[in-house]
Amino acid sequence: MDAGALRKADPAFATNQLLAIVKNFYFWPEFFLGENSTQKEVRDDCIAMFMSHYKAGG
Repeated sequence: MDAGALRKADPAFATNQLLAIVKNFYFWPEFFLGENSTQKEVRDDCIAMFMSHYKAGG
């Protein structure tokens, strides 16, 4: 946010949202269900969802 890459928002709230996305789509399916999806694909999707909301100017 300070560098201008992300829009101004509550940093703690934004962090919690990112962690929730990662936990829901990346951590819990593997931990509980043994699903081993393509980790890079899942990671990239999590980042894309977060950035689509928080990217500066977007």
